[in-house]
Amino acid sequence: MINALLLALACTAPDSSEPQDTQVLDTAPEELPRRELPDGVDDAFSQQACGLFEETGEAMVIAGSEAEAGQALIVPSGDTLVHRLELPESGPGYLTVEVPEWMSTIRFFADEQATYSIDHVDAEELTGIRRAGACPDTEIHDNRYAFHAWGSYVLRFDEDSPREIWFVALIES
Repeated sequence: MINALLLALACTAPDSSEPQDTQVLDTAPEELPRRELPDGVDDAFSQQACGLFEETGEAMVIAGSEAEAGQALIVPSGDTLVHRLELPESGPGYLTVEVPEWMSTIRFFADEQATYSIDHVDAEELTGIRRAGACPDTEIHDNRYAFHAWGSYVLRFDEDSPREIWFVALIES
């Protein structure tokens, strides 16, 4: 019985003299395609932000829930620094933007693949996301918001955003 089993296995085993179909998959990481975005303006704010993206950046871990967004705080200014935001391993990320004056316009610059929003009655998106006008060949986008009141605003990064995002917030007026 054992001999019959060994004979059956030998008959079904592949012949090692025949070439085996050993496909090797080329699994180089796939680069994400660039988003189709309109060009932004090449102004002093865009030039400043493009220069800031060359800096190392200040690391900031952002919250995994809206209730914890106050633990990651950014106060925009005229000469702010670049932040290297670290999003949670999965799901959306949240941070608080502290608007120091009412009737302020703030420009946000971030990695092109980042998607975010501010859901607040006193925050109005003015332009939508555009390529940074001063450096359109880079993967930096520009977005302009008007804030009708001073205070804290929660910025929500969508879960399909990269887990690490370069981010600059410049107060325009």
